[in-house]
Amino acid sequence: MSTRMIIFSLMIMIFTSLISVDNEKKILYSATEAYKLNDFDKALSLYSELETRNQKNPDIYYNIGNCYFRLNRIGLAILYYKKALLIDSSHSLAKKNLNFALKFTLDKQDFENQNFLSNIINTAYQSLSLNALAWITLILLTGLVTVIHAMIRKGQDYTHTKQMMLMIMLAFNLVFIAWSGTRFYHYKHNNEAVISSSKVNAYSGPGENYTKLFTIHEGLIIKINKIDNAWTLVSLSNGFSGWVRTSTYKVVAI
Repeated sequence: MSTRMIIFSLMIMIFTSLISVDNEKKILYSATEAYKLNDFDKALSLYSELETRNQKNPDIYYNIGNCYFRLNRIGLAILYYKKALLIDSSHSLAKKNLNFALKFTLDKQDFENQNFLSNIINTAYQSLSLNALAWITLILLTGLVTVIHAMIRKGQDYTHTKQMMLMIMLAFNLVFIAWSGTRFYHYKHNNEAVISSSKVNAYSGPGENYTKLFTIHEGLIIKINKIDNAWTLVSLSNGFSGWVRTSTYKVVAI
């Protein structure tokens, strides 16, 4: 391929990308205006269009959650607040609205009322978004490599102070690498889901011919343990587990 063809292809790609971004901005503006006018169905349709364009944006998920909440579809509102927090755990508005929406569910699930130590640990663990963790880890790693390279290049002796400085930098790198790694693993292997049907019966096995164990309702956050065709083994925050129809819930994973 000639240089002119390469340049022409790049220009086409850039032009197409700019048009796409401009269209998405127009859709976002129209969605925001529709929401302000209380036309929540239209706003939801427009925000959902942005979602289908593979925009993994916590603000988009947050706005979709708001539309569902206004339309009194609590289960889907909770689902999309959870999606927003999966990408950005520091999204304060999504967290606030999630806690508010949980108050409208029939099943008690106030996850804020953990014991004091667990609440502190969980808050600290979720305090930074995945993007923020990635950038901090990259900066720390770059700083460590730069310092080591400079010390080797200058042939300086490793005094006690310099050794301590390197150990501290290394410790910070290890902490943030482990933190980023576990958060990314939980992001990729998220097994949470939200009940989207108004009322769901759970059984001791994958079928209605098994013993009925309990009944759960729309908006309940569950964990998926095993899927067997049309049935899924789920567990609740209180430790109970049972089989529910796969069609009765929506997964949080993106």
